[in-house]
Amino acid sequence: MNNDLTFSEFDKAISALKSNKAAGFDDLNSNVILHVISSIRKPLYHVLNLSIRDGVFPDLLKTSKINPIFKKDD
Repeated sequence: MNNDLTFSEFDKAISALKSNKAAGFDDLNSNVILHVISSIRKPLYHVLNLSIRDGVFPDLLKTSKINPIFKKDD
């Protein structure tokens, strides 16, 4: 069974990135990715497909960083 990510699916996911989102554990926010995507598109697509095909996903990417932000009152 072929579970490869299609280039169309990849581009759709990249297009859905919002530029105002907070950075992850690597301190890179989506603005950085969107700014350099034309240079990293093909290698990133290849690496993601290898990850899907081999069933390997880096442990660090399974971690999230949550920072509560006080807004007002209780």
